Amino acid sequence: MTLDPAEFVDCALLLFPQLYDPAELGFMRQHLRPGDTFLDCGAHIGLYSLVASPLVGPEGRVIAVEPTPATYARLVGHLQANRAFNVQALNIGLSDQRETLQLNLVESGNRAANTFLQHVVPADTTVAVDCLPMALVLERCRVTHVRGAKLDIEGFEHRVMAQFFKDAPASLYPGFIVTEFHEQLVPVMGGNILELLQAHGYQVALTHALNYVLVYPPTLGE
Repeated sequence: MTLDPAEFVDCALLLFPQLYDPAELGFMRQHLRPGDTFLDCGAHIGLYSLVASPLVGPEGRVIAVEPTPATYARLVGHLQANRAFNVQALNIGLSDQRETLQLNLVESGNRAANTFLQHVVPADTTVAVDCLPMALVLERCRVTHVRGAKLDIEGFEHRVMAQFFKDAPASLYPGFIVTEFHEQLVPVMGGNILELLQAHGYQVALTHALNYVLVYPPTLGE
């Protein structure tokens, strides 16, 4: 990967990669199998996608969704450099409907914090991004089974998943989900993502920093 030490995520991967999401990535390594599909929502520069790619193998798939145009270009470059040909990168956003939203961009320091939420981070500029519901993305990619998913979409997790549960059959629920949870953002997120997932049968498997790994036992056991 080509990393910029002035960026928060890049700096962590450059200086102490063994400390970056070790529990979450360890869980993925234990539960992703050849032939599986992994959904990377908020793929950023591609760490999770690059870890998942060899785990699911040439018969498996990774769908990497990244809305920020400049970050998407870096993601594609990293995928190409690593010959991760089983990763399909999409330069779109996720929402609860088909729409075009303004993405608030942080121009330096922590571009991973770019968000569709208004007035959450001090944005330097905005860019219009086409957004789709998650179930529609999976349909267009002809995905029928999701072994695991990472949700790091900066406050849109509840909005996206609430619509996904309305649109998708239980057979399409990811077997496990890695998600951020910022309790202070619940009022502007529209709801509590952890409570939403648990209401649909997910159970917390582990926690690390701001991340939670939840499993959907009927699917994970398949």
